[in-house]
Amino acid sequence: MALFFAGLAYLAGNLYLSFWLLRWLAAWGWPLTAPAAGAAVLTVFWLWAASPVWAFLARKGPLRRPLRRACGMWLAFMLYGFLLAGAFAGLRHLALRWPGYTALPVAARARVLAAAGSLALAIDLALCVGGRRRAERLRVRRRAVSVAKACETPRLRVALVADLHLGSNLGLAGLRRLCAAIRAEKPDLVCIAGDLFDNCFDDIEQPDEAARLLAGLRPRWGVWGCWGNHDLPEELLAGFSVGRPKQDGRFEAFLHKAGIRMLCEETARLGCGVQLAGRADRGMARRAHLRRAAPEELLAGLDKTAPVFVLDHQPREDRALAEAGADLVLCGHTHDGQLWPANWLMRLLWHNPGGVRRHGGAWLATTSGAGVWGPPMRVGTRSEVLVLDVTFAPCPETENPLQ
Repeated sequence: MALFFAGLAYLAGNLYLSFWLLRWLAAWGWPLTAPAAGAAVLTVFWLWAASPVWAFLARKGPLRRPLRRACGMWLAFMLYGFLLAGAFAGLRHLALRWPGYTALPVAARARVLAAAGSLALAIDLALCVGGRRRAERLRVRRRAVSVAKACETPRLRVALVADLHLGSNLGLAGLRRLCAAIRAEKPDLVCIAGDLFDNCFDDIEQPDEAARLLAGLRPRWGVWGCWGNHDLPEELLAGFSVGRPKQDGRFEAFLHKAGIRMLCEETARLGCGVQLAGRADRGMARRAHLRRAAPEELLAGLDKTAPVFVLDHQPREDRALAEAGADLVLCGHTHDGQLWPANWLMRLLWHNPGGVRRHGGAWLATTSGAGVWGPPMRVGTRSEVLVLDVTFAPCPETENPLQ
């Protein structure tokens, strides 16, 4: 049902854009007003607008990755085209109430429309091209946090990444940049807060080489992860699940080669004394029929006098996890909105869509993600590695060595 209404909204948005496209062509005059020119422009428009369908139909083969990327580019182009066309329509409505504008000759008003359409197209293209380049620029953001518990090590450097979405958007070159950025920080622990994959193993570029790059991280206390909502093999149509999830053992084989241990509703004690828990994403658990424990139940058996870290893909229950005994909750999923103005809307949907916040005596960390989903670009947000320098309270026996 959600796919049906989303399809109707998508169709309506493209019809609105094609309406303004034809008006823009008409404002330019001949030869763009010729029937052949209009037919050619509309053919290209609707072939590109139908890219979600082409990407879905090309489930396997060499065209799948480029078609999925073309689909993502169109979604962003359509979003900003719709916003710009709507803004222009609003300004035009106001201008029609101004006598000075209505007194202009018809030809002059046509030139205004032609210029406005050209400006909107230029802005749309600039946002898409600039957004693509921005998505490829990975930043490293560092934050210092303190945990008021004794640990076997006085400090711990944690590299938090999430939302790699290995596949059509993050290829081998992007993964090399990411792994190089992580290694340069010399972390003691690497945590992947879900969405390492992008639903389809076949989209991963050279999976053996990708696994080798991840295996080369080799932090002292290992690479750990939790499952995200896209770490489930299933077919998607424009981001909506179509059919039932599949079984694909290649996901687990990839993780084994990459040296990544996934925590799914379980806990582990690291050699440094930190207790690490990992949860299955709530959406993934529902579709895969996995039981997702309550925060109190997940952390019930842990030693609360020792540090407790929790990996949870979505920051939906990070405060509940902190109240259940977690000292550091590590999340992703939000992409910090990825595209403006969605990054503004994220502030209404999530209390911590990105960054590091304090909740009582615990820390809540949400990364904007190392990759992208859907449109292969970022506007108003950044791809990142979040590095947390964690310090612990000194052990009681070393607090006063003179006694």
